[in-house]
Amino acid sequence: MAKFKSKAGHSKLRTFRPSKREVPAGSHLLRVQSLADDGRGIAVAIGESGRVCNKNKRVFVAGALPGELITARYTSVHKDYDQADLLAIKEASADRVIPECHYYQQCGGCSLQHLDYSQQLRHKQQRLASQFRPLLANENIISELILSAPPAHYRHRARFAVSANRDGLSIGFRQRESHNLVDIDRCHIVYESINQQLPMLKTLISVLRKRKAVTELTLVEDSAGKHGVLLNCKTSLPDDDIESLRVFAHQQSMSINIISANQPEIMSVWPLQPQQFEYRLDSYDVSLPFAVNDFTQVNPVINQQLIATALEWLELTDEDIVADFFCGIGNFSLPLAQLAASVTGYELVPAMVAKAVISAEVNGIDNATFHCRNLMSDKVNVVGDYNKAVLDPPRSGALSLCQQIGGWVLGILYISRVIHPPFIVTLKNYLLLATSWKN
Repeated sequence: MAKFKSKAGHSKLRTFRPSKREVPAGSHLLRVQSLADDGRGIAVAIGESGRVCNKNKRVFVAGALPGELITARYTSVHKDYDQADLLAIKEASADRVIPECHYYQQCGGCSLQHLDYSQQLRHKQQRLASQFRPLLANENIISELILSAPPAHYRHRARFAVSANRDGLSIGFRQRESHNLVDIDRCHIVYESINQQLPMLKTLISVLRKRKAVTELTLVEDSAGKHGVLLNCKTSLPDDDIESLRVFAHQQSMSINIISANQPEIMSVWPLQPQQFEYRLDSYDVSLPFAVNDFTQVNPVINQQLIATALEWLELTDEDIVADFFCGIGNFSLPLAQLAASVTGYELVPAMVAKAVISAEVNGIDNATFHCRNLMSDKVNVVGDYNKAVLDPPRSGALSLCQQIGGWVLGILYISRVIHPPFIVTLKNYLLLATSWKN
């Protein structure tokens, strides 16, 4: 192989990049066999004879459903898989439905609205089971329980991307596999009252003098019907823009807040002090205060089902001492405390710990305490002799924490939006798991 000398005089091997794989031109016939976790169809190519060309080479096609015969155009070719765009459906699945959202074909926010809702739930349950089955000696352990709620208008909060310039304003979501923004007037999965607020907020932002600074808009509705807005900005807004926001917020009885790159602390435009919102857990007569930028479960109906399932699976008694890791504002902690001897919540964010403490006091719950801890540390400092634990971590998971508590906690309930099979083998006793999914 050819060599060359660097400026320092040392010989180095010349490296060569492999040539880019050629993408086949034209349309190609594919048979869809299954669905990937992200909702894309997994297909194989079909030759002129009607037989599979390469059964080991999978082709990912967004919008395709199992059993369908389709034509597609290849967009990229790799060693082990290819990607293609759907062109036409020659044989449609009986489970295919017409998406109710007319932005669905462009917007990247949802991925399965073309599949009947009952089959969406079945697909997600099957994908979950497939992750666990190779790791369990008895596959009957896998629960068939599926939590469900109306598939439309269920989100009590949404974060919209904003693109503003002298030519106009767009508010919406990114296209699939693109940074391009799909401008929308309404969203099929958020509360209708949020949709009603969106056109007014568009008009408001469009008249701001420095509207180009606004990059994101978060819109929240709490359990009492109050609305809150959080604007993410690249730079601070001028005083006249702040005044326009203040007048609008006062007229609409809406909380408006700003976070900018040069001022990361939340600024309350109106009211002058950050407004507290209310997240009700009616089944447990619990009310959780939260701020517009706090994490809350986006689907309140599913959230209460999830809590009920957690309490049932953990089989709590008045002798149980429970640790709730990543407790947030106390979403699981306070219902757990109604059945257990005591609950200790641990959370990364100090402000959320403070709200959880207030929640316990307001709701008259005196057997729940809360601490701020770095739960991603290799050695988490926990205080207590716990026999059961709940984990509701971010999408990055909590492998290190699981490794630390797996040997001394009798029962663990792990709530996950992304499945991480390595966690299972670190838990020495037993695992209870519930999942929530995005439509």
